[in-house]
Amino acid sequence: MGQQNAFGHIKSISGKAGTFDASLVPLGILNSLQTTPVPITISGSSNVTFTVAASVTKPVYIWSGRDIIALKSNLSYTHTNDSTNVVISSGGAKTTAQTPGAVGLRYFYAGIDSAGAIEMFPSTEKPSYVEGPFPSGERGHPGTTRDRVWTYMGWAFMSTTAPVFTYAKKIGYTYNVSKHAYAGVATEPGYITMAIVPRHEGIEVGGIVTGAAGGQECSLGGATHAGTACEQVGAWQSVLTGATDFGQFQSFDNLPVNSDGNVLARIEATATTVNVIITRIKDVV
Repeated sequence: MGQQNAFGHIKSISGKAGTFDASLVPLGILNSLQTTPVPITISGSSNVTFTVAASVTKPVYIWSGRDIIALKSNLSYTHTNDSTNVVISSGGAKTTAQTPGAVGLRYFYAGIDSAGAIEMFPSTEKPSYVEGPFPSGERGHPGTTRDRVWTYMGWAFMSTTAPVFTYAKKIGYTYNVSKHAYAGVATEPGYITMAIVPRHEGIEVGGIVTGAAGGQECSLGGATHAGTACEQVGAWQSVLTGATDFGQFQSFDNLPVNSDGNVLARIEATATTVNVIITRIKDVV
């Protein structure tokens, strides 16, 4: 039996502004549509405040199970250097009286409590697609004992336990960061990893490559080819001259990382170290 034309029968809905054609669209379809980027700012002393920047004139709409959060004012979270932090545990429960914790990534999630209040807290657990009320699932906290839907908002990186967070300027889906160098690579091929790069599905990085000897070939990729040794997929490739000119630096963008935040680097001459420097990290929200 073929697909029935269930939603192509236009209805007319009248209001003060006039009468308009409309259609009843299933919530499951609306839920699966890609939303606009979540506007994020990182601010405060030591960059400890993470904010979803919303206003009446520029609201942020967030799916939370069958509910839609219409955020019309800033939603912020500020880390403190004591044991008063509220976080989301690995299981998904809201947990109070916590210290800042270890250096590393923090993933932020928003949800609605039983009284209807909108809250946002960090977790060390990366987001994934979890079961929700619609077939497409939810991009949220993966904990199996969560007491509500926690929808993924963005990430930040805690560089010291003081706490101090790395500053980032988010434009669209991309967090622009200061230069962060992967450890030098002298293997062919070899995975390189950096603590600041998020680990969830869909992350892409951009930056520059420098430090190679004259005429050295370097390529970066997201993974090895399943059937061919040392062959990369999603690869970027260039030759660095090593001279003090534009050939000394080569830029790259939209490079996928694997589930550990790693990039596969392959260098022509394994005796020479190449520096891979990240300046942009593209998120999925």
